[in-house]
Amino acid sequence: MKGETVAPAVGTVAKHASGATASHRLLHVLAVDDDASFWNVLVDALPGADLEIVETGEEALRLLRSGMHVDVLVTSLDLPGRYGGLALARQARALCPTLRVVYTSGYGDRLPDGDFSAGEGRLLQKPLSPAALGAAVRTALADA
Repeated sequence: MKGETVAPAVGTVAKHASGATASHRLLHVLAVDDDASFWNVLVDALPGADLEIVETGEEALRLLRSGMHVDVLVTSLDLPGRYGGLALARQARALCPTLRVVYTSGYGDRLPDGDFSAGEGRLLQKPLSPAALGAAVRTALADA
């Protein structure tokens, strides 16, 4: 239908940039979320970004271990599989110490993956707007 947004397929790269210039480096974002409705928010929030979306922490770690360059990890706290969002981010930061992290959660005050401290990164509550997610990513990068 005209005007309808279609979510990218899991495991695909959604490249929205016409190319990076020396003054405007392409932003590389790894997003980990099993909620297909959230994928559209990601795409709308990060126009011009090189965006890779996967559903599990295991998939994300496989990509990072393969040498994939990532500026920002956007991850749900509640993920299927072995790694929840906090455990994933800790493993990812062990591989990439400068990695910035933005967390999302649909659980409100109840966090599914242990204790969350301000030092872990930014936590956004779902549902959220593309503007809020985009602002959180920009702030995480500025805190570098």
